Amino acid sequence: MEISKILKKEDISKEIMKISRTKNCGLIDAAIILCEEKNLEFETISKLLTANLKQMIEIEAEDLNMIKKTKERLLF
Repeated sequence: MEISKILKKEDISKEIMKISRTKNCGLIDAAIILCEEKNLEFETISKLLTANLKQMIEIEAEDLNMIKKTKERLLF
């Protein structure tokens, strides 16, 4: 059964946050762990995240220099 039919966006996002806290890892790593546990493609999970968590992951990626910082963040 597909995970998107089992869990809501809020549930998946909460699970990623929980993994991040319990395993003391970043949100990106927590999302990867969840994908491995649920046997999902990493690209698939992006559709299943809340807007808030997507933004937090984007900030983490910027801080890790994985993506360029947005103009909005360059000002701060």
